[in-house]
Amino acid sequence: MGSLAKIGIAAGRIVPVAEIPGHSAAPSLSEFSRSCLSRFGFARIADRVCDGAPLNVRDVETLLSKASLPVLMKLVEIKRCSEGYAAPLPLVLLPLASWSARYDSTKILELSEGLLRGIRHKHLRVVIDELDYSKLDGELFSVLREISSCRPGVTLVGPSVDDVVSWVVSATQNERGLKKFEALLHRLRDAGLGRLMPTSMVDVLKTVHEAGFPASLVTNVSEFSSPLELAKELLRVNEIAQGQPIDVWVPGYQISRASSSLISRSALNFQLLRVLAVGSLCLDAVPHRRASTRYFSVDALQFARYCGANDYGFGAVNELTARSMQLEKLDRLKRAVRSTGIGTPASSAMPCYFPEA
Repeated sequence: MGSLAKIGIAAGRIVPVAEIPGHSAAPSLSEFSRSCLSRFGFARIADRVCDGAPLNVRDVETLLSKASLPVLMKLVEIKRCSEGYAAPLPLVLLPLASWSARYDSTKILELSEGLLRGIRHKHLRVVIDELDYSKLDGELFSVLREISSCRPGVTLVGPSVDDVVSWVVSATQNERGLKKFEALLHRLRDAGLGRLMPTSMVDVLKTVHEAGFPASLVTNVSEFSSPLELAKELLRVNEIAQGQPIDVWVPGYQISRASSSLISRSALNFQLLRVLAVGSLCLDAVPHRRASTRYFSVDALQFARYCGANDYGFGAVNELTARSMQLEKLDRLKRAVRSTGIGTPASSAMPCYFPEA
């Protein structure tokens, strides 16, 4: 099949050539695409993308400030990232905090095991809410260990790194605080936790990784005052990821701030799609780019694939989890992802990994 072909047939379906297993044509730019991109002033950046050259801060700032969404989607298409796509995983919230106020540890274990064993999914992420870190040296440690091994395929997900840092800062200061933070991370790991919720604090990722937790980063786009500042941050993240693993990058925003502002959800989704696309073009050292329903609407999620997303995170298995974690229900999330072509016969041979928290 020639390099000019845009569609082909696989498993009896008409699909984009890039989705046909085994097709690995080098990135190229047709004369028509080059003419269009040149008219809008993006031909030079497109050539860099085709050549696999890293984007500089001027390039990234230009994309963030001037590129339309169709232009960004075209550049992502040219890059043709081939890491494969994630299958959304089920996630359930375990309300240990409320149970602890009413039951002893034996009853909590009984309730936890009953809930988790009743969920018929091979792989399951279990979020522990509102951990009381001061009790990790007592019964809570044993309870968490028991829950983590109550059935195969369970991964306990602890609080966000930001929450851990806030608790440590409230109790200690300076160098002593850093040591307390490191000790608490190791204690959480020993208690059976396999992941922590993503953090927006880039500077603590090394400590998190050294404690044995995969690093997941949220870039809150609302915290940056200009495209230049956001461009510098994205390139800093990529530079850090070259020296230490950052498994997952998530474009997001401060939910509490967004909910109290006049910015509509549609405007936020449009902004996130653009940042997702730019991140996909410049974060070469970060393998997984997540479009989470914590931030993206289901409608926007259907465009996320074309903006470079290869990870769709998690879907809630019950109403409590959906409401508390502000996530879409798993069934609806899977339908939205399938509507983009992921999981269809034509794409079933593509690499697929299990997303992490």
